[in-house]
Formats: sequence, C-alpha cells, structure tokens
Amino acid sequence: MDAEDIRYMKLAMIEAKKGVGRTSPNPPVGAVVVRDGEVVSTGFHESAGEPHAEIIALKKAGERAYGATLYVTLEPCNHYGKTPPCTKAILKAGIRKVVYSCADPVAGHCGGGLFLRESGVIVTEGILKNEGEEILRPFLSVYLKDRPYILLKMGMTLDGKIYRTNRSGYITSDESLHHVHELRNEFDAVMIGGRTARIDNPRLDCRGVTGGRDGVKIVIDPTLKNLSPELKLFQKGTVIVVTGDDCDKDRLSEIKSKSECFLKFIIPNGDIFNKKNLSTVMKEIATYGVSSILLEGGSYLAGQMLHHHLVDSVKFFYNSSIAGNNGTLSAVSSITGDDFSDFKIKIRALESYVDDFVVSGDVIYKDT
Repeated sequence: MDAEDIRYMKLAMIEAKKGVGRTSPNPPVGAVVVRDGEVVSTGFHESAGEPHAEIIALKKAGERAYGATLYVTLEPCNHYGKTPPCTKAILKAGIRKVVYSCADPVAGHCGGGLFLRESGVIVTEGILKNEGEEILRPFLSVYLKDRPYILLKMGMTLDGKIYRTNRSGYITSDESLHHVHELRNEFDAVMIGGRTARIDNPRLDCRGVTGGRDGVKIVIDPTLKNLSPELKLFQKGTVIVVTGDDCDKDRLSEIKSKSECFLKFIIPNGDIFNKKNLSTVMKEIATYGVSSILLEGGSYLAGQMLHHHLVDSVKFFYNSSIAGNNGTLSAVSSITGDDFSDFKIKIRALESYVDDFVVSGDVIYKDT
C-alpha cells in the first residue's frame, strides 16, 4: 500500500469515528479531500438522512476539489435513497482519484467504485480494510447477521464475581465507570436483564461525557416481576421492554401507564431464552434503527446470549479486590449447566487503570 494513501485514510477514519453511535442505521463514514499533497477539506456523516461524508467534504472543498483525490472509508454509494448518490457528486466536482477502505456489502447500494472507474476516475480500494471494517462492525452485523453488533461489558472482582452480599455500590473504579459511560455514548442501545434493573436500578446513561447522548435502553424480563415504573431507566428516553407472553399483565399495565419514557414492547411467544426467540428479538430490535448494543448483564442474560452465539465481543473490567465464595455471583452463569466450551475469547487488548485492568476480545464460536 502507498504510504500517502495510508496516511490520508487514517485521517478519514478519524473523521468516521466522530459519527460512531450517531448514524444508525447508516454506517459512520469519514472523507478527506487532498490536492497537491495538502488536505483541502474533511467531512463525516453525522446522522441518518443527513449528507454523506463525501458530500460534506466536497462542499467544503468547493472548486479546489477539481483534480483532487478523495479518501473515504466506505465505497461511495451509487443509488438514490434519502440522499442522491455520492458518485454523481464526485464526478460533478471533478475528482481525479478516489481511494476507499471497504466495499459496500449492501445489495443495491454497492457498485460505486466500478461506476466511477468506468466514468474515468482512478479508483483504489482496500486501503486499511481491517481498520475500516472495525469501524463498520455494527453496520456490517445488521446486513450480514441480520442483528445488531453486541458487546458484552462486565465489571467484576479479580476472581470474576459481580455481586457480593456484604458490599454495595460499584465494584470497579470511578475511572472505569467513566469509560463505561464513554462506551454507552458510542452504542445505539444499552441492554440489561430484569434482575439487574431491580438490584442496581441503573440510569443507563452516559452522564459526564462531553457532547454525550443517551441511547435506547433495553431490558429483558420474562415475567416483569423485577420491573416497576419507579425504576430510573423508566424516567426518560426510549425503553424497549422484552417480556414473555405469560408475563404479569397487571405489572405490564402499570409500566405502560406510569412510566415517563417512550416505551416499546417486544413480546415473543414462549420462552424468551430459547435460541429462536432470542435471535428473533435481536432481529426485531435492529428494525428500530439499533445497530449496536452494549450488553451490561446480568450474569444469566450474559450466559444466555453467549450460549446462543449472540455476543460478538467482550470488555471485562477487573478490580483488584477478591470476593471469595460468600454470597457471590459469577460474571457469566447458566441455570442449564452449560460449560461454555463451544467458544473462546480471542484477546485483542489489555488496558490498565489505577485500580482496575480491562480485557477486550472477540468471541470465537466453534461453528463459525
């Protein structure tokens, strides 16, 4: 790969990351216009329905786009959607060369690179493809797996416990908590189980993050016995409640009538936690414009999601404390006796804070 192409594609990826968590169901995309070795303009896609990254960068560049090179993290679109095709604007601006990282996988959207090449534009593709696909993981998950990208986040003691009867409050440090709020800011939704909602009563927001915005909140409780409209998660924003068809109907009516948030309900037939239903629930959540979910437990929900191969990555925050066996709960558990031997975690990063360390990795399932 050309060193110059790598340099400017890295700049385009910095732009793309500015839109992470803001653009679903569209992908976050960044663009850079370069002419005579100088960055003329930059742009990123801010939200669905708004101009694409290429259009913003070209508009900023104006006449200086003529004869320039456009770097973009995703193949320029070649179709009419909520906005006109970017390929037309690229040709109109007189761009000489287009360099992109990832091909568009969506049928009917792809083909922009070929169209530009056939129109006389020099086209280079695949620059920093792996890095580009990392930014696009939520977008690619929806189109290739038919469900959101799901990251399991858990905070625990050094011996892997998330609950201790003799302690209250957070297990991990304030620094880790702030990082979790930053994570929430990058995801379309945060998901927890009903027991976690009742015991921890979390807000599931990203308070303390400059420019942050709270995503959709998802809570899964088959019976609704753990939920009440007084919980903090029902005080504002949008909440998706996933429950069973045999749930407590009085509690359902109470939540509907007294909650102060915008509510949506998903009620599958039968056991929520069988593979078919849980997969169907994730698919339906994607139809609400949710491309990424930060799964924050609890222990049983985490186990079920892993058991049914619905978790893509993990981020485990470990505190230096030891819980032992007295009244504790493991970070991941199963009431079915599953030993979780059908997957492993491929470690990608280790980070250390003052009192904690963080393990990040991808889940590799045996059948994939």
